[in-house]
Amino acid sequence: MLADVVRPIPDAVPAKRSWNGIPTACHFGTCYWLFLAEFGRAPTLSEYAEFLGNPQLLIQRLLPFGQRLTRKAIQSGLVPGTIVVFVKDGAPDHSCVATNPWTLSGYNQGYIFPSGQFLQFTNNHISELRWHSGLFGKDHDQVQCNISVVEWADVVAIGESVAKAVVGHQCIRNGTLAIR
Repeated sequence: MLADVVRPIPDAVPAKRSWNGIPTACHFGTCYWLFLAEFGRAPTLSEYAEFLGNPQLLIQRLLPFGQRLTRKAIQSGLVPGTIVVFVKDGAPDHSCVATNPWTLSGYNQGYIFPSGQFLQFTNNHISELRWHSGLFGKDHDQVQCNISVVEWADVVAIGESVAKAVVGHQCIRNGTLAIR
């Protein structure tokens, strides 16, 4: 299960904020864990580069399979293993994984959560999300997606099984991946 493999990535160097030279950004972590959950082992650097490619584009490919969440839906609890993407202007701004009904885990969560860290792994409680008040005609189901400026994002949930299927298809399509 995806929620069981989400944790700090081995060999990710906190001081350098990278894994084998790749910045430990949010989409990197989400794609790494999806690969791990789908294939039962971590990707090598060459597999990550060859099969997963640009992590932001892979997360973008997942969005059509997702469902926009409301404040009420999130506060009711999330299904562990759900990919949660904060979407701003149609593009994935941040991604993470629900590791239990009340916790979102991932890298680079400092933009979304006050207690999050930049380019490091954190677990953050959903109560830390800053929801829009609904004033000035804004959508009260949007979340502030940048602490330093006022930017708002929709919250989209993608189920674990479809996300793993997309990653599996991406890896097979981009080359022969003999690890299934």
